[in-house]
Amino acid sequence: MSIFISIDPGQKKCGLIIADIRSRNVISAAISSLNNLSDLVSIWNQEYNISQVLIGDGTNSRYVENQLKKKN
Repeated sequence: MSIFISIDPGQKKCGLIIADIRSRNVISAAISSLNNLSDLVSIWNQEYNISQVLIGDGTNSRYVENQLKKKN
């Protein structure tokens, strides 16, 4: 499977989807606070073995990227 997470970072929260790119199906969607984002991504990774994480380049994108890197 080609499972991707897409994150739209905001000031206090992020919108996320997890999708199977090959089948073009959205598996789940969520809204997470910035504080809980890396935990949610870790949970999804354990369940679905994520191939790639895509982060929008808007508000707090660098912060989100750094938080996810710290978690690994």
